[in-house]
Amino acid sequence: AVQPTPAVQPTPAVQPTPAVQPTPAVQPTPAVQPTPAVQPTPAVQPTPAVQPTPAVQPTPAVQPTPAPINKTEVKKITITCTKGKVTKKVSGAAPKCPAGYKKK
Repeated sequence: AVQPTPAVQPTPAVQPTPAVQPTPAVQPTPAVQPTPAVQPTPAVQPTPAVQPTPAVQPTPAVQPTPAPINKTEVKKITITCTKGKVTKKVSGAAPKCPAGYKKK
């Protein structure tokens, strides 16, 4: 059995595109104002000469305090030390013979 083909539906009518709105008129740019004349920079004033600092006075030399003199001055003593035929002289406040030497 043959089936009847369904009826073809008519395509809906195409809607016309809305009319394009004209772009608004371009506003002319305002006239360019001329830049004001540049004022010359004032002349630089020379800085006053630097006053030399006064010469530094040298401090008086510190006198070293004299070493205290002992009332009992230590006397330097010299001794003779021997070891066989070799002799050595040793001097000082409290001299001692080297190891192996004997006081003469």
